[in-house]
Amino acid sequence: MVITGPEVLAQNDINQSFAIIMYHHISEDKSMVGDYVITPEMFENDLKYLKQKGYKSITVRNLYAINNNERTLAPKSIMITFDDGQESFYKYAYPLLKKYGFSAVFSVIGKYTEMYSNINDHNIKYSHVTWAQMNEMAKSTVVEFGNHSYDMHTNTGVGRSGVTQKAGESDEQYRLALETDIKTYNNLFEKNLGYTPSVFTYPYGRFSSKTEQIIKNNGFYAAFTCYEKRVVPNSSDDWLYKLGRFNRSGKKTTDSFFKGISVV
Repeated sequence: MVITGPEVLAQNDINQSFAIIMYHHISEDKSMVGDYVITPEMFENDLKYLKQKGYKSITVRNLYAINNNERTLAPKSIMITFDDGQESFYKYAYPLLKKYGFSAVFSVIGKYTEMYSNINDHNIKYSHVTWAQMNEMAKSTVVEFGNHSYDMHTNTGVGRSGVTQKAGESDEQYRLALETDIKTYNNLFEKNLGYTPSVFTYPYGRFSSKTEQIIKNNGFYAAFTCYEKRVVPNSSDDWLYKLGRFNRSGKKTTDSFFKGISVV
C-alpha cells in the first residue's frame, strides 16, 4: 500500500512554519536546465536572496532539538537539501554554501558513491561524489548527510518504486529487503566516514505504510518526503518523518520561486 500524501497542514501563522528546499543537479550547460537542474548562477542567486532577506539555514539536528523542546524555531528559518549525490554538489554548491554561510543536507545514493569512488570518472554532467569528497565535506559545518538508499532509487513502473512494498511481498519480506539496503548503505558510510546518517530521504518520495516504522527501528529520527508543503514543527507525533520539501525547478526565477512558497 502506497501512502498518497498527508493532509496539507494549516498555516494560520507563517512564523510557525518553515520551508525546506529540494535541489538536485547543477550544470553550467544551460540546455540542461529543467525541473531538476539549475545553473551555478541560479543557485548563487538563491543564496543571495536568502541572505538579503535575513534567512538562516537550520539542520536536522536543530529539528530534533525542536522536537524535544530543547529549542524553538527561529524566525526566518530555511532548510536546504540536495538529493542523489551528484558531484556537481561538491563542485558548485559546497563552495557557495561556505561563501554565503549556509548549510545543506546532502542525501546520496550509496551504490553510485561506491561506484564513483572506484573509478576515475569526474564528468560533472553525470558523475557522483566519492567517499573521499564526502569525508572532506563531513569535516566542515556546512554539510549533513542523508541515506537516500543504497540501491532502491528506481521508479520505472516495474517492480519496486522507491522504497515501497512490492505487490505480493509479505511484510517480513519487505522489512528484510529494506533493512538489507539500509544496512548495506550504513556499513559503507560508517567504514568511510566513521558514523551513520540520522535522516532518511525517500527515493522519489515513494514509501509505504510500513516504511516509517522500519526506518525508525533502524536508527533514523527524521525522513524527507517530496510533498510540497511547509513544515510546522510538532504539528503531529510523527512530523519529523513526513518532512515536506519544495522542488527547486530551473524553470522559475529566484524571486518567483521563493515568493511562491512564502519565503519573503
